[in-house]
Amino acid sequence: MRKILAKRKLFYSLKGSDLRNRFLICIGFPHVVDQNTVEFPVGEGLIGCWIETEGLEKEYRHEVYGVDEIQAINIASDIEPFLKRLQKKYDVYWPSGEPYFDQAR
Repeated sequence: MRKILAKRKLFYSLKGSDLRNRFLICIGFPHVVDQNTVEFPVGEGLIGCWIETEGLEKEYRHEVYGVDEIQAINIASDIEPFLKRLQKKYDVYWPSGEPYFDQAR
């Protein structure tokens, strides 16, 4: 894993299981995107910021992009869409034990 800018400690369980395990969702420091690392034209100064999990049975990594560091961090710090995709397989909980997402949705 690269240097972590921010992290959130959460718990998960596989759908249908009561066994809860701790995991982290981490946001990396913003970086200039190298044209050789992506399959689309980056132009000048595109900034990437990765989101990654630690502790899930399968680790997930996703990179978001912004026109500058502030936008990349802003997009990366909105982790709810990322966590909602994980909800297909996992239930996610706060360390207090409460569900991360409102169950009525």
